Amino acid sequence: MNHIKKSFNNRAFVSIVALLFFVSLAVSGIMLQVTDHQSYTFSIVYWHVMHNFSAVVFLVFALLHIVRNGKVLKSYLAKARNTVSKELVAGLILLVIILSGCWLLSEHLVQIHNIR
Repeated sequence: MNHIKKSFNNRAFVSIVALLFFVSLAVSGIMLQVTDHQSYTFSIVYWHVMHNFSAVVFLVFALLHIVRNGKVLKSYLAKARNTVSKELVAGLILLVIILSGCWLLSEHLVQIHNIR
């Protein structure tokens, strides 16, 4: 067998860390929703700390990912400069639907809990 030592791939590392902390952010967010109406315990505080820390690390590595893949992004934006892609329209529609749902859910929760 031929064992060749490969150098550390920074681009892969940044992508993997961003993915792992995205998953950590999602899991901790789900756990915060599951434990939402419970009194504060170590477990709930842990999920809050994990969620906030994961968000910061994810944002840092997401920005690094964008910087490391800047050429590809610039190329894509240059091609799409004078056109509106189907993907952009679909993404904007999804954004509006989700944000509208958040607004409606917030109104419902405010009414249920008598929040002013």
